[in-house]
Amino acid sequence: MSEFGTKILGAKILESGVRRRLQFMRATSDLRALWHFGRGMLLYWGAFALAAGAHGTAWRILAGIGAGAAAALLFRLAHDASHGCVSPRPRVNRLLARLFIAPSYHALSAWELFHNRRHHPYTNLKSKDYIWIPLSKAEYDRATPLRRLLERAYRTAPGTGLYYLIEAWWRHMLFPSRGDVTYDAPETRRDSWLVVAFFGLQCALAAWIVRLAHGALAPADLAIGILCATALPLVSLCWMLGFSSYFNHTHPTIPWFDDEAEWRRQRARQLLTSHIAVPWWMFLFVTDLGYHAVHHLAPRIPIHRLPMAHEVVYRGAIATVVERWRPEFRRDTLRRCKLYDYARHHWLDFDGRVTAQAWRAPEPVPAGAVPGLGGGRGAGRGAGRGD
Repeated sequence: MSEFGTKILGAKILESGVRRRLQFMRATSDLRALWHFGRGMLLYWGAFALAAGAHGTAWRILAGIGAGAAAALLFRLAHDASHGCVSPRPRVNRLLARLFIAPSYHALSAWELFHNRRHHPYTNLKSKDYIWIPLSKAEYDRATPLRRLLERAYRTAPGTGLYYLIEAWWRHMLFPSRGDVTYDAPETRRDSWLVVAFFGLQCALAAWIVRLAHGALAPADLAIGILCATALPLVSLCWMLGFSSYFNHTHPTIPWFDDEAEWRRQRARQLLTSHIAVPWWMFLFVTDLGYHAVHHLAPRIPIHRLPMAHEVVYRGAIATVVERWRPEFRRDTLRRCKLYDYARHHWLDFDGRVTAQAWRAPEPVPAGAVPGLGGGRGAGRGAGRGD
């Protein structure tokens, strides 16, 4: 165990009974889908209305942040629906994914391309994955002063939101470039314009709420109402997504690869994520922070069942990283993981000094093994409950 509780656990093959139990956890229900839809939409649109029409800027700001948290809850449901694990009906999943993801202003086709078809199959492979790819020291030195400044800002706790806003949402999820989108480009462009249309409708709705609540459309009041109902929720959502995705895949012992052959030899798809014992309230909103390893093991299991799935697999699982959600862990990860030496698998600081040796699989996984989440007895029972 490392200084801050990191555990590298031995490789095992998941037993057939564990496989069957994980299959059982994939069960979905239209009734549950309806419950999630009603609850999520009520929370989001209630916060949206308050952000637009509340009296007092402070109340509007608080409501806007709350709308961002509600959008994060809807986003996690969209994430599940795009994996096909909200409703037993594929068409219903598709419809729900489109409705749930709308408040986050993500084009659904772009999200499915980058998350389902690139991130999951090619986790931490530099040429195929798309999020939180660390620069090498040579790339950092060649970058413009502005780019170097952004890199330094991104790898801080507040900067994780700026990273997601610029590098993930703006560059990939709103209007992805032609180089990113190939055969499904028409569908992605259509979804992108649907996002723009939805945003326009929200602005009109916010203006109507301002007039209804305040009896006039003063320019300043109108601008504050629209910004608090649309832009502020987006900013807070991006911080939640950036923060959670950073800690799901960035750790001093987790490596990145720029050589696909080496990545395949190391079975990186199964090993490059972590389990973090987070407080329960964080798990409600920041997608699957804390249970990301078991999500990569079985993406068809709904997020709300991931704690139970973790309990099932922790006894017989492939090696992974397990952490407790402590200030020391967060500071240590943010301090060490700035740049990456892809040849030697070292994490570096911005001056090129080695800060950590990334761990790689000590032995290949036997053919036919089901990849899983590592966790000890204490880690399994403590997961999701914080310190």
